[in-house]
Amino acid sequence: MKHDGKDDKGKVRPTLLPIEGIEGMLEVMEYGAKKYCVGGWREVPNAEARYKDALLRHLFEELKQPGSKDEESGLSHMAHAACNALFLLSFQRKSK
Repeated sequence: MKHDGKDDKGKVRPTLLPIEGIEGMLEVMEYGAKKYCVGGWREVPNAEARYKDALLRHLFEELKQPGSKDEESGLSHMAHAACNALFLLSFQRKSK
């Protein structure tokens, strides 16, 4: 039996992530890091409620005008929404 020297069974495969979407989220994260501070999203008071509101605001803007950009950052509303969803997922997983 041939063995490739690495046991990957049951491990996550980061290569499944769509790089274009990740790049959009990273642009939003860079914007936030410059405007506030690196990792500051973790320290926002009442973060879960506020990120839910922000997620929905960006989704509503995207639904009203597909492909539109956030007025302040100039970045995609969908990328902003994805970041907010990622923050919420991070909080949820951390609390387990």
